[in-house]
Amino acid sequence: MAYAASNGVPARWYYINLSRPLLVNQLKALIARDALGVAAYYEIVNHRDNMVRRALEAIRSGEAEWPVKPKA
Repeated sequence: MAYAASNGVPARWYYINLSRPLLVNQLKALIARDALGVAAYYEIVNHRDNMVRRALEAIRSGEAEWPVKPKA
């Protein structure tokens, strides 16, 4: 932010605040990856991913066929 401000780019606080949870989650995931490995990264990143949440919900409820069977 300091670099942008020093170059005349105004802070757009609405967008900064909107992006904050995503940035914090990404930082947590990167720290976890460095400390605990790649699996920890994906566990944290996917926790906020709506598509992953919905897929897991479908698998757990029996709505989705799991494991996926190859078509013959």
